[in-house]
Amino acid sequence: MVDLALPSGNKWAGSGEKKLTKYCLSNRPEYWAGDGEPDNIQELYDVDDAVIACWGGSWTMPSTEDCEELALHCQWIWIDDYKDTGVHGFLVEGTNKSSIFLPAGGYVNDFGCPTQMNLRGYYWTTKLAANPTTAVVLDFYDGIIGCVGKTDQTQSRIMGALIRPVCKAQE
Repeated sequence: MVDLALPSGNKWAGSGEKKLTKYCLSNRPEYWAGDGEPDNIQELYDVDDAVIACWGGSWTMPSTEDCEELALHCQWIWIDDYKDTGVHGFLVEGTNKSSIFLPAGGYVNDFGCPTQMNLRGYYWTTKLAANPTTAVVLDFYDGIIGCVGKTDQTQSRIMGALIRPVCKAQE
């Protein structure tokens, strides 16, 4: 498993960290820095998906539905020292007995410093939140799972969070 941490900053920021030129749901001047009206895009396009850019094929960033499936249909077991690595996080076991480990990798703050490592996990989804400067994350904190799809489970888009790539079945 590879977790990709995004650098602090936002590709679609305009003249200020909270002024956006793409993926903006508000035309309020404190958010929108683009030309004309905001685009009101609520889901990340494939062309802007970090996983597709790095791995291609059928790999992608997870949707909120992918994360909800993990949160609602899997068993979550907090691990204080995964396989003697010193890394804390959740071992997530599916009903088919397969499992993944989600490290509590924290996030990179707006100063470029790792924060809350081994305590909290923030994993990007492809969905924007109601506040244009945030996106929905799968969030967990020292053994407690956050619910995805709620506006209070968000992270600022200028912060660096983890990505747990998923492989979509090809049709």
